[in-house]
Amino acid sequence: RGSSLSIQSFSNSISTTNNETLSPPNHKTLGKKTFQHHSSESTSIIGKKKHHEYNNEINSNETNIQVVVRCRGRSQREIRENNYNIVTTQGPRGKEVCIHTSPLSQMNTRTYTFDRVFGPEADQVMVFDDVVLPILGEVLNGYNCTIFAYGQTGTGKTYTMTGDMSGDYSTFSNSSGIIPRTLYRLFNILETEDTEYSVKCSFIELYNEELRDLLSIEDKKVKIFEDTIKKGVVINGMEDIPITNSSDGIKLLQMGSHKRQVAATKCNDLSSRSHSIFTITIHIKEVAEVGEDLLKVGKLNLVDLAGSENIGRSGAENKRAREAGMINQSLLTLGRVINALVDKSQHIPYRESKLTRLLQDSLGGKTKTCIIATISPEKNNLEETISTLEYANRAKSIKNKPQINQMMTKKTLIKEYIQDIERLKSDLNACRQKTGIYLSESSYKELTGENHSNKTLVEEQQRKIDALELSLKSIREQFEQNMKLFIQTKKDLEKTSKTLEDTENILRKTEHDLIDTKQHLNEEIIIRKAHQTTEWELDIIANELHATLKKTIVDINNLHEKIERKTEVESSNNILWNEIKSDITTFTKNLNNDITKYHLSQLKYCNELENKIAEFITKEIKQINDNFQFIDQQLSGFESKHIEIFNRIDLGKQETNNSLEEIKIFKEDIKSRLNDGFKNLNKATKRISEEIFGEIIKFQQQIHNSYSQLGHDIKSLFDDTQKHITAQASEIQNLKSEFLTLFQYIRDEISHASDHFEKLLSQEQEKSLKEKEELVAHISCLINNLFEAQNKRYAAQIDYTQSNINNVSNKINELASSFSGKIDIWSAKENLFIKKLISSKDDIKNNVISAAKNIDNKGATIQTNTQTIYSEILKLTDAQMQETNTQIQLFNDTLSKAQSQNSLHYNAYIKDNDSISDYIKNSYQKLKTEINNIKENIDIHSHFIIDLTQNQKLENNFHKDSIVSQIVTTYDKILSVPIKKDILTGKTPKKCNYEYPTSWKLTKSHEEILKQLRKVPLSEIDTNVICLTNLKHAESEESKNEIIKEKISDNSCTETQPNSNEKLSDIEIKVSKNALDSYENEFKSRIRKRTYQM
Repeated sequence: RGSSLSIQSFSNSISTTNNETLSPPNHKTLGKKTFQHHSSESTSIIGKKKHHEYNNEINSNETNIQVVVRCRGRSQREIRENNYNIVTTQGPRGKEVCIHTSPLSQMNTRTYTFDRVFGPEADQVMVFDDVVLPILGEVLNGYNCTIFAYGQTGTGKTYTMTGDMSGDYSTFSNSSGIIPRTLYRLFNILETEDTEYSVKCSFIELYNEELRDLLSIEDKKVKIFEDTIKKGVVINGMEDIPITNSSDGIKLLQMGSHKRQVAATKCNDLSSRSHSIFTITIHIKEVAEVGEDLLKVGKLNLVDLAGSENIGRSGAENKRAREAGMINQSLLTLGRVINALVDKSQHIPYRESKLTRLLQDSLGGKTKTCIIATISPEKNNLEETISTLEYANRAKSIKNKPQINQMMTKKTLIKEYIQDIERLKSDLNACRQKTGIYLSESSYKELTGENHSNKTLVEEQQRKIDALELSLKSIREQFEQNMKLFIQTKKDLEKTSKTLEDTENILRKTEHDLIDTKQHLNEEIIIRKAHQTTEWELDIIANELHATLKKTIVDINNLHEKIERKTEVESSNNILWNEIKSDITTFTKNLNNDITKYHLSQLKYCNELENKIAEFITKEIKQINDNFQFIDQQLSGFESKHIEIFNRIDLGKQETNNSLEEIKIFKEDIKSRLNDGFKNLNKATKRISEEIFGEIIKFQQQIHNSYSQLGHDIKSLFDDTQKHITAQASEIQNLKSEFLTLFQYIRDEISHASDHFEKLLSQEQEKSLKEKEELVAHISCLINNLFEAQNKRYAAQIDYTQSNINNVSNKINELASSFSGKIDIWSAKENLFIKKLISSKDDIKNNVISAAKNIDNKGATIQTNTQTIYSEILKLTDAQMQETNTQIQLFNDTLSKAQSQNSLHYNAYIKDNDSISDYIKNSYQKLKTEINNIKENIDIHSHFIIDLTQNQKLENNFHKDSIVSQIVTTYDKILSVPIKKDILTGKTPKKCNYEYPTSWKLTKSHEEILKQLRKVPLSEIDTNVICLTNLKHAESEESKNEIIKEKISDNSCTETQPNSNEKLSDIEIKVSKNALDSYENEFKSRIRKRTYQM
């Protein structure tokens, strides 16, 4: 802050101008400010360019105006009314915006591309970081920059530029706009760079085409002038107020915003009715390479335009309508200027509106410009939204030529000031020569402007004086408060000094008391040492008594231990004997009872096992006999069925042969008739020529009848044969199913018997295990051996029986599968025979039909050729005879073939049937043999199990006798156990005499000790006390050792004496470990306690 204030007076003169001229101002014309939007505005007071020693490089590259679009979100009213959203963006940050002119068609969509598009999701931080922050850097580099918001009313222009101007804890809020964030960031950067700087702010308003300074105390209007020399705009009367921090700038912004014209419309409750321009001018001091001070100037214009509005929708009336008209007029002029710049017209209509005059340098000039176009997503604002985007889209094509502002030196400023003074002197001389009446018009205007500026300066200085007086008053109050605090502190210091003096007096008194206390302490030390010496002597006597007492206690303890040992041995022997006697008696009785119970249970178990096995064998033999009877019945039924089938087949064969013989007889009859007919035909050819048609018809009828009868007979024969064979196959299939059922029944019975046997054995084993667990607590070893042998035998017999049953079952399964396979083969052959028989029937039928067709064809030929048959009748008759003989011969061959095939099939069937019958009989014999074997095995196993049960009974009796004998032996052995006796240890003490002291010395009185002490000088008390203490301690140690040696010599009265070669030093070591440790510890504890009390 100090560096920024140090160059305020230097920078104030740079931005001021005279009232009517463009001559360099002095420090007295601060009230007349300039607002110039070109690169040389800050140096317009300098004069011609040749006087500048340092010029900045001019950037000749043209740059397009940066255009940014921001779409606000829907308001609560729009959400309630459910208005259609016509704007689509690419999220918070994008570069395209789409306008949907019709919700029903995707074709009616307009897409615009800009440098940046912020959607409704974007916040103030995104806008500032992407748009304003780079421009702020350009301002600090010395460029003039402009940012203005353009768009319809109610779209968020003021919110974007200012937003929330209230700040907490010296910072901005989240809703703060561009201007507050710029101020905070600007001072943050300037303070970080640690350079001298100054910042000024101005705030003007354009309301109904009239300019007003919003920061001026007086509500006065300002005027705008053209600078023809510098090609800029000068604002007369605008205040440029310096600020030292961001808070000052926020206060100016709040003050100007409160004065700004706002009103409520249907579009916005706080609609801006004027255009505002907030200007920040920055002066930064830099040091050139040659050592001179340079001043870099940058300016940022932040413009909040009033929004265009439709009077019909906004509801503006009277004054509001006039305001809306003036706003729309200025915005239309701005649009024409943009169109003219885009079209590169020769004439740009800047002068048609004051708004365009103020923005002249920002549109096509030497300033870097950014336009923020704000739009609404509401459907009702479609026209205004499209208009805003069209203007913004055209504004992208405007090209500016930004230039860095020229830097100034002190020499240049001083030179300009000298020139100004010389001009004023010449004016003054001219005035004096003309008696003060005549002045040039320019001088008069300049003087008037200077007076007005001085008046303004006086007012400003008066305000500063008032502020300084207020500051002085505040400082005076602070000084008085500090003086009060100083007086209070002085009083506290005096009080503390008095307290210190009292403390020093107490300290001196305490020193005297310390000397007296030290003397008393020495006396107490002497007295304590005397008592200590007496205690040593008394302790030695007590130690002697303690040693005697300890020896006596040891002797008494040994006597008591002997008595207790004898008593314990006797009591233990008695208790042991009683317990053993009781336990043996109880155990013997329980064991005899358990053995008897076990013997009875084993007998019962063996009897039950024997009965169940006999019952099982009887039942199984009965079932096997029933199976034999069933098999015999089935076999006899099978033989009767076999005979019946054989008779049926024989009957079918005879019937087939009879049918074939009848066919042969019928064939011979036909043959004889044909021969007779042909013979009669040869004899009576002429006679039958008129009657041939009737004879031929009769002949055809007879042939048809014969063939029909033949076909019917053959069909009946084959149908009967087929029915017979089918019935025979059904009977065989029934026989097969019955035989398989028999095998399955036998298999199930065997499996059931095996399972029943296993279940029975399992039950018996469980019972045995249960009984075994009841006795295992007493005779586990013997019972385990017994049951292991039983389990092994049972397991071996069960495995053997199970293997035999499984073998029988497997053989039965093999027989059943073999029988089933044979039956299937026979069925296949039977089906093949039936197929061949049907095929033969079809062949015969086809031959008969073919012959009938041939006869019909011949008859038709005779009927159609009656006129020519007479001449060739004899030839045709011979041919017909030969053909008839051939057909009969073919018929004879077919019949012979059918008869031979029938015989072959019959023989094959008889042979297969005989083989099946033989196989079934053989299977039956094998099955009967196997069942007999099973019966024999069951008999063998039943006898074996019965023998095993008998052996088990014998073993149980044997083990019973063995266990009883072992129990008796154990009982006798226990009774013979010796009783425990007492053993002599040799530690029983003998009777002896005990010696101990009966008198001891006491400590002298305190008066006598102190009387002897006061005879010694005070300086020698400590040394004497130490010598006396050491002497007494040495005497005590010698007395102590002597007493110990005396007590060692008294140890000869114990029962066990030490060896003659044992040294005295070893005995002393033992005594010291057992007796002196407790004495020394007790003595030390007494000394520490005595010292603590003193």
